[in-house]
Amino acid sequence: ENIRLLQTFPRLESFGIQVAIYAMVIWLKLKIVNSCCNCISS
Repeated sequence: ENIRLLQTFPRLESFGIQVAIYAMVIWLKLKIVNSCCNCISS
């Protein structure tokens, strides 16, 4: 049971890293879009 848990852990870790990168990219895009909108409105 412990061995199976250890085998799935690296996969979960890499999945978490992918999700973190994906979230960061979306956040950066939103930030850029938001700053562009602010420039247009002002």
